[in-house]
Amino acid sequence: MDEKRSGKIVKFAAESVILREGEVNLEMYKIIQGHAELYTGYGTKQEVLLGILGPQSCFGELGLLLQKPAIYTVVA
Repeated sequence: MDEKRSGKIVKFAAESVILREGEVNLEMYKIIQGHAELYTGYGTKQEVLLGILGPQSCFGELGLLLQKPAIYTVVA
């Protein structure tokens, strides 16, 4: 984890991939403004939209706690 970003507000452009399925990510995110989409199979024929998160929602906690690859992709 980049200590400089820890606890900081980070902005993502629309359609930016924040977290990618299959990659280990040791950061947890909280949405302050806007929305994020959760997918499995993102960018493939098997792509499935799991849900849309809005303000005050969190994601990335599984990777942070378990240090295992993400089970979904999150797109701003």
